[in-house]
Order: sequence, then structure tokens, then C-alpha cells
Amino acid sequence: PRSAAHSGRNDHLGGAPAATPGDVDFSGAAYQYSRSGAFVRTLTAPAPSANSAFGFAVDTDGERIVAGAFQDGAPPIVTGAAFVYSATTGALESTLTAVGARPGDALGIAVAIDGDLIALG
Repeated sequence: PRSAAHSGRNDHLGGAPAATPGDVDFSGAAYQYSRSGAFVRTLTAPAPSANSAFGFAVDTDGERIVAGAFQDGAPPIVTGAAFVYSATTGALESTLTAVGARPGDALGIAVAIDGDLIALG
């Protein structure tokens, strides 16, 4: 994996931005594991796009998972995004994009979560 995170409670994450889930080249994925190391689920972007680098950065607080896709978008408007999932169900909770985004912003190249605060770079 390119990135990894551990909640201290029960989740381990591995980000694989070059993964090709389904038939979308290099759209990326994040893999969630239990504390014991058992595979839980694969997370992907809700609308995977080629070369989006989903999973380049991942973090969890045990309740939610954040995965960055810094190359998300349709060329030439590639601005990046981050996606928030429930750590319990894997359901998408929100998609985060930059206000006033410009091509090349690379939002999601770094992500962090602590309770109700999510920081994106």
C-alpha cells in the first residue's frame, strides 16, 4: 500500500492508489482490516475515474474513514477530492471538494481525521 492508518480501536487501512478495481485503470482503492487482521472490505470512489489515485492518503478515527483521491476529476479540470465513509458499514457519508478549486489543486494528497474535524491537503 501507498498509505496506511490505524485507529487504535479496531481498524487498519491500506491505501492502494494504483489499484484497478473493476475495469477502471488506476482508479485506486482502500482496504479495511479488523484489529485481528481479517479483511473487512474494499472501499472505492463512488464514481471511479482512471488515474484518480483514490487511497493515496487514508486515515480513520475508528468511526469514519477518509480516503483522498488527489487526481480526481475530469481532465483538464483535475482538482482532487476526499471521501468519507462509515468505518462500521462502509457506506459513503460525504464527498469533499475544494471551494474555488482550480486545476492541479491536488486536494486529497493528505488527509487526517480526529472526531468531527477533517483536514485535507
